[in-house]
Amino acid sequence: MGQLLNELQGPMNQRTEQGMAASLLLGSPVAAYSAVTAGGALGTKAVMDLYRYLQEDQQAQKEGQLPLTGKRSGV
Repeated sequence: MGQLLNELQGPMNQRTEQGMAASLLLGSPVAAYSAVTAGGALGTKAVMDLYRYLQEDQQAQKEGQLPLTGKRSGV
């Protein structure tokens, strides 16, 4: 029994601190669902920013096409 325990604690079977942290974080269902939720939120924000940029660009193009008048009536 002692030999079996020694083999389990041998240098080939020990975990590093980084390995244990990665195993804990990557193996956790909470972490997995959080990553999916965060990815969805970032994707939604990116799409909203792109939509806002396209709206501003379209508005700038419309304003660039308006005829310029030198005088306003009633001013």
